[in-house]
Amino acid sequence: MVSRWNQKLMVSGDTPQPGLPKGSASVCPAEDSAASGVYNCAKVKGEIMQLSVRFFALYRERAGCGLAPVVAPDGATVADLVGIVRQRFPTLAPPEVQIVVAVNEEYADPDTVLREGDEICLIPPVSGG
Repeated sequence: MVSRWNQKLMVSGDTPQPGLPKGSASVCPAEDSAASGVYNCAKVKGEIMQLSVRFFALYRERAGCGLAPVVAPDGATVADLVGIVRQRFPTLAPPEVQIVVAVNEEYADPDTVLREGDEICLIPPVSGG
């Protein structure tokens, strides 16, 4: 049986990760089993939310995946999410680099409040002319 999570991923054309169905996105593993247990217990109470964060270009290479499940507290902002992601992926970007975030295909300010189900993308800085 394919979970709802994997069904969502199977529409992606990303490079598959070993063990995922053909056509699946390369997905980072969950943070750890303890975090998953906390997620399951707190979710019933509505205290946290599960988010999917997509990495592009250089961030994808540094994270080692194209998509990562992230647990955040209800009411978390883009700034909160960036802090969580930086902690989980410390080599993603130097502290002085502002990570650009898009939520639901729109660039988002740091104070934008996230909701479960939002489409979140981290976009590295680009240069060129």
